[in-house]
Amino acid sequence: MVRGLGALMDYYARSHWDTVHDRPAAPGHAARAVLDSALGLVPRTPGSVVLDIACGESLFLQALPHDTLRVGADLCAVPLRRVRARTDPLAGWVQADAGRLPLRTATADAVVLLSTWWAFPDLDRTAAEVARVLRPGGVLLVHTWAEAPTCRLITLGAGTIAHVRDTLIRPPGIRGPFATTEAELAATLAGAGFPAPAWHRFTHQHTASTPAEYWPEFAPLAPTAHAAYRDAPPADRDTIDRLLARLLIRQDGAPLGLTWRMAVTTR
Repeated sequence: MVRGLGALMDYYARSHWDTVHDRPAAPGHAARAVLDSALGLVPRTPGSVVLDIACGESLFLQALPHDTLRVGADLCAVPLRRVRARTDPLAGWVQADAGRLPLRTATADAVVLLSTWWAFPDLDRTAAEVARVLRPGGVLLVHTWAEAPTCRLITLGAGTIAHVRDTLIRPPGIRGPFATTEAELAATLAGAGFPAPAWHRFTHQHTASTPAEYWPEFAPLAPTAHAAYRDAPPADRDTIDRLLARLLIRQDGAPLGLTWRMAVTTR
């Protein structure tokens, strides 16, 4: 039986993301692999300014050397309050809409958007704002998931949750995390004046035999879906766990795959 009426109707609202990030998930092996792939593609030198848009608590910025100037921007206040309390003075955190950043033109040497592209309501405006704040020659990195069949580490859990909780049934006009194609992203960036990006493709595999082993990997990869599971009534969580356990048994020890793309371009 499907329960939980239409919470994603406010998907783009600040209140939605405040709820999603109310209780942060620690990064698992897969999330660390995504982070490491991004760190390897963004050049930085002492004194360079690196901006993470829709940053959350930004493990990316926290992993950068302290001789860089790090700026995180997020619509949601909840993770910013947490991260401000434990980072050094050369890291700044601002609550802001990605389409209206409170930064001067040509401020950043690099901008990253990790696991966020599909969550912006106006991609053209976001791309134009990124182009405005980047300095000439600055680097832009955009992370997107690859095709859904190559991301079983996410889709197995998301599909199981959606079977019980209709909060994961997207209303019309809401993009899913696997909807972005390379051609569509390149066209949006071209509209903001960026040259064609270079594409880098990465894969990771993880084996989980039980829901207790699976959820810690899933949670940081799909925070909206995990929040629907986390905040569900106990009876629904039990049902989801039973269904997931059966699916994991069918995997018979085979690893769950995850594939992602990094688009890198310059201003």
